[in-house]
Amino acid sequence: MQSIPHPYLCSDLAVLTTQNRYGNSQTLTANLEEVGEWRFVVLTDTPLLRGAQVRVETRGCRFDGRVKSWDYEPVLGYFTEVQLDPESRWSKECFTPQHLFALWSLGSASRSGIAASRSRTAA
Repeated sequence: MQSIPHPYLCSDLAVLTTQNRYGNSQTLTANLEEVGEWRFVVLTDTPLLRGAQVRVETRGCRFDGRVKSWDYEPVLGYFTEVQLDPESRWSKECFTPQHLFALWSLGSASRSGIAASRSRTAA
């Protein structure tokens, strides 16, 4: 299995199962926003407990992990980082989101374009 050095931006629906603060099972629909070998970022309407065990299911694939952190964006919701368990690491071979974008692949081209632009304006 190939190691994935950077996370990918993506968009795919997922079902999350976790426990709420009362210990009851909670199932939410979420959007998978970012995937990487050891972590996912999902967008939900409600916050999840930090440290809670979570199961992420999408298109027949299942990943287990723990809620590491979340950030709230008023218009969008909660961007929640899930640290995947070692036996649940992600690869393109096991699941590829419908919309997958390798942001870092543009990095070197963008930096080259910025450098060229700066040299033209400095001349």
